[in-house]
Amino acid sequence: MRKEMLLFMLLGEVLTMLTGCRDENGTYVSEIENGGFFLRDNTVRFYYIDEQGNDLIRPGRPETLPITYTQPGEVPATMSAPADYKKGTYNQGLNTIGYDEKEKLYYMHSIVPGDSRQKTYTFYIGHQNQFDKVEITYEYTTDNVYGWSYWSRIVSWKYNNVPIYSDSDKYDKKIFIKKARGKTTVSFTR
Repeated sequence: MRKEMLLFMLLGEVLTMLTGCRDENGTYVSEIENGGFFLRDNTVRFYYIDEQGNDLIRPGRPETLPITYTQPGEVPATMSAPADYKKGTYNQGLNTIGYDEKEKLYYMHSIVPGDSRQKTYTFYIGHQNQFDKVEITYEYTTDNVYGWSYWSRIVSWKYNNVPIYSDSDKYDKKIFIKKARGKTTVSFTR
């Protein structure tokens, strides 16, 4: 009897959590009051190039690797300077570099942070002492999520205020970040 009662109480808690995430328009909400910091994967590739379209990422030189920051120049405990870049990952696994045979360029992939207590999360990507602002707007749901956590859907991803991605876009999206004379240009083509 005790096991049945405990199971019923746990089931009631789960159902309360699941229905608490719904709004009148469906299953997504923009904020979760008791949420918190999270990391989310994606398939966006960032190619850092100069004004002639040449590669600015050089795996043998960690100072050329773009890195994710919560604030420009600030390196908190969860986001640190490149460490395992020779294996393709660095910044405690938050950033990865790979090589695109078709483009003949290296690219950076970043696991993106968020905070489910807020709709929009801002962070920065630094490249050779220049910091670009990244702003992601999320929606959250518990539909088809196993366990007691939420799934975060990217509604809008902006890089220096340029919209670059949402989860309704195609996978493996290529974003070209051109760095020339202190200016940054964001484009979908080289």
